[in-house]
Amino acid sequence: GRSSAARAVHAMPKMPKRRKPKSPSDHTDVTSLDVSHILGSRGRLAEQPQKKQPAPLDPESAAAKEVVKANRLARIARKKQRRRERWLVMRAEWDAAGSKGKQASSREGKDGKEEEEEEEEEEQGGKRMRGAGGAAVAKPEFEAVSAQEVTGGKMQYRKIPVPPHRYTPLRKDWMQIYTPIVEHLKLDVRMNPRNRCIELKTSEHTEDVDLLQKAADFIRAYLLGFAIGDAVALLRVEDLYVDTFMVTDVKILKGDHLSRAVGRIAGKDGKAKFAIENATRTRIVLAENKVHLLGSFANIKTARDAICSLILGSPISKVYTNLRNVAARTGSRI
Repeated sequence: GRSSAARAVHAMPKMPKRRKPKSPSDHTDVTSLDVSHILGSRGRLAEQPQKKQPAPLDPESAAAKEVVKANRLARIARKKQRRRERWLVMRAEWDAAGSKGKQASSREGKDGKEEEEEEEEEEQGGKRMRGAGGAAVAKPEFEAVSAQEVTGGKMQYRKIPVPPHRYTPLRKDWMQIYTPIVEHLKLDVRMNPRNRCIELKTSEHTEDVDLLQKAADFIRAYLLGFAIGDAVALLRVEDLYVDTFMVTDVKILKGDHLSRAVGRIAGKDGKAKFAIENATRTRIVLAENKVHLLGSFANIKTARDAICSLILGSPISKVYTNLRNVAARTGSRI
């Protein structure tokens, strides 16, 4: 019996024999290669034969001048040939259309009437239209498009919700609201008590679709608290707008501080409010912490600046001085 160590040694695989390195004679001698086609006789790279460049011509010589002249004449000849080809193509098109004579005489032989027509056309700033026979065609004149045609025969509607605190004034001033909308703007109007809103609708007698929006702005201004006489100005005067902002948008105030800010805007017996209205030619409505302004864009901006100054705490005397200067500038401008 062999020991376990001996059995393990006999069980291991035999290692392969190491190969002997080759002798230097087995390697290829690089120095013995024939590189005569790469290297020259002295061991340098063989120079490649270069193409001979033509000698530049002297620009002052007669030969150079002749070459430049020949090139210029060749370019001129090619241009003439292309121009001739284009002319032949255009002439063939004119002959095919039977308008050779008209094209040739378009700038020649015009009588006085044609010259007057061209002058009128130049004054109007457009091209003259011609019929099949060459006669001038008058510009078409179309009738004004009615409101029904603009909307494709469909009626346009507007609904303005009525706040609860404006029911009684609305019932009292209904005829003053109804009359300008129906008689002057040719619109249909009614009060819908179920939906608590005023409904506007165009009719077949409405002349312009924009009148519907004007009537809606007029009713909204009245419902915001403006007097009926001031709100009617939206229907009669262009470029009048209604702007609304809150006192808390200018400065965050609460409780008594907010009440004092609103009181500063109104002033004693409304004097501050009336002064701003007269100086800026606007109308102001104070509704709790909201301020509504009615007037033109520039006047509304001036009144809003004065009101913001009062909210921020500027002395009323300083605001009056600024309003006085604004009123003087406005009067001198007018």
